[in-house]
Amino acid sequence: VMTNQEKRIKKEIRRLKRIIDEGGVSDRRQKALEGVIQNAAFMRVSLDDTIKEIADADVVVEYDNGGGQTGIRENPLFNAYEKLFAKYLAAMNTILESLPAEAAAEALPPEEERPKTMLELVREKRNA
Repeated sequence: VMTNQEKRIKKEIRRLKRIIDEGGVSDRRQKALEGVIQNAAFMRVSLDDTIKEIADADVVVEYDNGGGQTGIRENPLFNAYEKLFAKYLAAMNTILESLPAEAAAEALPPEEERPKTMLELVREKRNA
């Protein structure tokens, strides 16, 4: 039985493959992009899931390393999101570079479905 996350990843893979195919990318190039497509789809779904976690998280968290050192640090969830977002952008850039310009515009998710930058997430959280 496939999980909801696996279904969403497969859906994103199909979307990207369809755009690449319709963009006239050669079969050979499509095969070369297969790993990038799979990783981009996984990262997209992971970013969407992480946004839900970030909605309830604080930007900074207290820590206690057990050795008597305590303080406040950036929430590791935000840092992980930023790194994943950068890798997602790099993967999407690789995919987009293989497409003609008009097909590249179609490869991007609709504006309201695109992963957000950390700054956008923090601003939304403050305005909520």
